[in-house]
Amino acid sequence: KNYIELLPASAFHSMNIFRLTLGHNRIHKVDPAAFLTLDSTLKYLNLENNRLTGIPWPSLRNLTSLIHLYLGSNSIQEQGLELPEGKFNLLRHYAVYGV
Repeated sequence: KNYIELLPASAFHSMNIFRLTLGHNRIHKVDPAAFLTLDSTLKYLNLENNRLTGIPWPSLRNLTSLIHLYLGSNSIQEQGLELPEGKFNLLRHYAVYGV
């Protein structure tokens, strides 16, 4: 538990990350370019138990290798839960609960 509140642009610049767990923080804002350099390496992303009010699709759009996405226990509204068409073809585990 860290209490991170936002993920700025290029937050993970020059990093080669396969698995990223950011659950149990206070994240309420994710910059659209936060994961920009992780597009081909990130396979697992956990943003559970934060303060997100919506799914940050603009931030996730380039994560073409993503297989696991966990967004449960946030304040996400029911609209916008569907995966964007033509994106996330490798995604096998997509969990949003507590909506």
